[in-house]
Amino acid sequence: VEQTMGELQEKINCTECTSEEKNVAFEELQVLNLSKGKETYLEDKILKLFKINSYVEINSDNINVIISSSEHNLTIVNDVMRCIQEEFEDKKNIIVKFE
Repeated sequence: VEQTMGELQEKINCTECTSEEKNVAFEELQVLNLSKGKETYLEDKILKLFKINSYVEINSDNINVIISSSEHNLTIVNDVMRCIQEEFEDKKNIIVKFE
């Protein structure tokens, strides 16, 4: 994601790119920034509600959650999935893994 954001930033600052290319790059960068902010928000929410460190990655309708815990608890998985899904109007494919 960071690499993609850097590439988009370069395209926005490119003197040889057209206005349309710059606008597309800017819009893509905005979407990535929103997604990144939502990921951080969800990580904080999981930490607050369940006292668990996690990593959240959002790719369109797919959300991957990696939980830092040696305990593999099905109840936690279901609760985390519910708390994430309630943040979205559309149904998301949420995968929770333990590490």
